Amino acid sequence: MRFAKILELFSAALFVIQLGLGSASAAPLRIAYSAISGAMSSLWVAQEGGYFKREGLDTELLYIGGGSLLIQSMLSGEVPFAYGPSVPVINASLRGSELVLIGNTGNALVFSIMSRPEIKQSAQLKGKKV
Repeated sequence: MRFAKILELFSAALFVIQLGLGSASAAPLRIAYSAISGAMSSLWVAQEGGYFKREGLDTELLYIGGGSLLIQSMLSGEVPFAYGPSVPVINASLRGSELVLIGNTGNALVFSIMSRPEIKQSAQLKGKKV
């Protein structure tokens, strides 16, 4: 588990470093994120720990709540990079946008099935309308 978190932090830092190479702009590189949760912690650690600065990047983290708002801010050119959910990027791309999904830090899909109290296992859903 610890190795996975370190790998996630390294991947996020590498992602932003690679995208920022060659940038001669005096303005900070704006990186938006879509949630205030542990999923964004690798981005915060890289910012607060000085990892971006160490690699020569002047970065500004910007909270934009929700995936659709995040996509809109990228499409408008307000934010060049974002760290957030992948589904809105895929949906926007299917609708003709030129957004690119570079990487994903998750290694599993997380879903929950909720039901009436009498259903205790997924096998009990067989033959039922879901």
